[in-house]
Amino acid sequence: GFIGKVEAWANLKLEGPAEVVGYPGEEKEAEFAVISECASDVVTDLGTLREGEERYKLALTDLPVPAWGRVPAKLKFKVEGQPYTVRVAVNPFKTVLESKYDDNYVDVVVKPLPPDFYIKIDPHQVKAQPGQELTFAVTAGLKPTFPQPWKALVRAFHVVNGVEYPAPLTLGGVPVAPDQPVEFQPGEEKQGTVTVHAQDTGTTVVVKINPVDTSEDADWSDNRDEARITTLVDVAVKVWPIKYPYVMSWYSSSLTPGVNVRAYRKDYGEPVPVKLTVDGPAGPKTFDFVLAGGESRTVQYYFTVTGGGAWTVSAEAWPVPGDLESYPPDNSASAQVTVIKREPPPTGSREPGIHGELGD
Repeated sequence: GFIGKVEAWANLKLEGPAEVVGYPGEEKEAEFAVISECASDVVTDLGTLREGEERYKLALTDLPVPAWGRVPAKLKFKVEGQPYTVRVAVNPFKTVLESKYDDNYVDVVVKPLPPDFYIKIDPHQVKAQPGQELTFAVTAGLKPTFPQPWKALVRAFHVVNGVEYPAPLTLGGVPVAPDQPVEFQPGEEKQGTVTVHAQDTGTTVVVKINPVDTSEDADWSDNRDEARITTLVDVAVKVWPIKYPYVMSWYSSSLTPGVNVRAYRKDYGEPVPVKLTVDGPAGPKTFDFVLAGGESRTVQYYFTVTGGGAWTVSAEAWPVPGDLESYPPDNSASAQVTVIKREPPPTGSREPGIHGELGD
């Protein structure tokens, strides 16, 4: 005989949370609601389908749903170290004929609450001579808000000219390898050190802490800290007369002697501003310039005299700021300028008893 069209006589809907959050290892309960848009009572199931799986697993069976009713249903989810997605569906095997199925499910993301690690370095800024060994204090910890032990990678780097180089790190007196996870108890803080050597240029020491088995931290703002190393420089100055001695002729009314003043870098570090001040009979004069390691700059200082004598010219050269200087004793110097004025030639005198007369 003829079989006519089968009319769908029910529609079931599922509502529930889009996210379930807990600490790794916890079982968290979530409540869903099964809603009937049907004039008759039905009995149905709830199933779960985890991402990557192909078949639903029964999570709740034989759930009675009254006509036009709304029934709560509670399911538990195991929180893992990484987030994952589960599709929760009512009538997962379509044992109840429905007019549509696109509102039968809710996709739930099960997310772990991340640990909250932090790290600090001290001091944050130092000045040092090239080659000087420097040791910084490091403090790493897991905040007490996270209720269970967790591991993290604790690493240190010396950043030179933009390149990160692994730096030796200890925690509790024990060396820590960059790929060696360190376990922290809730609220535990570990003390350690990182040691580097100052370079010819300014560098940065960076410390980092990253939780393992999860890509998240509750607050990334304190998972990194850094210290700046400013390299000290060695600026020096020399002063010497342009001529020694200066000789002034007997008929001259004035002379302009001078000195050479050289500011120079004895080190080979990065460029720094230098301030050179020269003082003498013509008053103070200031010169500002930039010197790289090994470079020098020579200027002249002149003054005018009206006779013979000795005059002192002094000079100081300092990096800017001045506390970058590593060896202050040779940042100042002076020189004496000597001027000798010649005596006029003798004018002569008459010999006694010799004279001439003009006659009329």
